[in-house]
Amino acid sequence: MFKEKKIKLHVKNMPREGDSRSNFREQYIQDYGDNWAETLADQMAVDEHVNYDDFVNISDLVWTARQNHVPVQNLISPMDLTNTRNAKKRWAIAIMLLQAERLDFNYTGVRGVCSMLNKQDEFFGEFTAFNMFSAMASPHDRIPEKEIHDFLKVRRAPKIQHLLLHGMWLSPEGEYSETMVLVSNQVLDDNPRDIVAHLRLAEGLRRKHEYKRAVRILDRGIELNDSRDTKIHEDFTRQRIVTTQEGQMWVLLKKHQESLDDQILEYSEKIRNEQYSMLFRIVEILALFFAIVGLFATSVSLASLGDLSVGQRLSIIFAGGVVLIMFVLLLHFILRPESDRWWIERRQDISARKWKAKRDAWRSEVVDEIEQSNSLKVDGIRQELDSIKCHIDNL
Repeated sequence: MFKEKKIKLHVKNMPREGDSRSNFREQYIQDYGDNWAETLADQMAVDEHVNYDDFVNISDLVWTARQNHVPVQNLISPMDLTNTRNAKKRWAIAIMLLQAERLDFNYTGVRGVCSMLNKQDEFFGEFTAFNMFSAMASPHDRIPEKEIHDFLKVRRAPKIQHLLLHGMWLSPEGEYSETMVLVSNQVLDDNPRDIVAHLRLAEGLRRKHEYKRAVRILDRGIELNDSRDTKIHEDFTRQRIVTTQEGQMWVLLKKHQESLDDQILEYSEKIRNEQYSMLFRIVEILALFFAIVGLFATSVSLASLGDLSVGQRLSIIFAGGVVLIMFVLLLHFILRPESDRWWIERRQDISARKWKAKRDAWRSEVVDEIEQSNSLKVDGIRQELDSIKCHIDNL
């Protein structure tokens, strides 16, 4: 009898999707054991060219090896980069090391590997993306969002987009909310069923305090997730609980803040009005005092003028009284309303901001409902097309 010869697996022959891809990865690690990383690098060394599929395959094999307790860090080291002359083999070793450090959330290790690489050796922005990942995940560094947007002006591959999302997700101070939403939506535009992109989009919305939309995105992700994948389901459940509880606290704090703002404004206005009232009482007393003095002065002056008639004397006194009355009215109807104008404008500004917040929340809910409805319609059309395709293939 002839013994069946076992065919050695090659990374280039990895299936693109489905259970066959998962089985291939498991078998690859099992066949090569502790030599899987070296074998993969050797296979890449004789490859004709490097493409995005190689990046995806290597990344997935690194994850599978980690799950099977044969992590890259135990097999190769950054020193292998300096000892390797073949550019393709060096690239494969770099990707394995970078992905291994990223999966351990070791931004320092990622930065160390990136420092040994030449940016000119990258093919589709992978080294730049890893460098951004290390900066975003670090509590000591921060990368300007404009730099991320400039990098994304060129349409990046899904794995590169997810690499950036991972770095933003690990940001210690919860920054990059707008960019997280932008990149997540870009991923979902290409693949509406991307589960991880739903998680990242929900996190970006949570950081923007758009909790209702975040919960809807999480519910949508739970609906799309394969029921057999309990790990990702746990991630969704945990994220939904955190988002819901934080949203409840945010609403409660907003209510207390609005109530406190109203009370502060009310008491401040009350104190200011009391100050103005006291000031005007003093002014009115002074005005009355000067009126009496003026009246006496006028009477004395008129007494020294013997050639004036009674009517003329009364006209002079009446004219002086009119001037004093106009002075008091000037204080009441011109100066005092002007002093209160700041408080009126502040109340109007607060009311306008409250209305704007309610309007934006309502608009966001409407847009989200429309997007969700369109997404469901697209999924339905896809399912119908898939069923038609399967029917045609069977014919």
